[in-house]
Amino acid sequence: MTVFTDTSFLCSLYRRQCFSPRANAFMARRGDPLPVTSLLLLEFRQSLRLHVRLHAKDKTKGFPKHEANQVLKDLQSDLKAKVLEIVPVD
Repeated sequence: MTVFTDTSFLCSLYRRQCFSPRANAFMARRGDPLPVTSLLLLEFRQSLRLHVRLHAKDKTKGFPKHEANQVLKDLQSDLKAKVLEIVPVD
């Protein structure tokens, strides 16, 4: 089965949310790297920027920049460790 990851899955994987346990369990069962595209990674990074901007304007929304920076570090670490694999856009 081909898996197509979306931004909400990455958000659940890298930030604690209601679906994070399911995302983590899926990744624990998976033996292969999870395929992601450069477009997905762009959308994910844009989502982080949006949440940081929302938080800057209203502290009850989004999350602070230091959390977004940690998410990006974790993402880069997983790309380097081949937990995620960048594949061409089909």
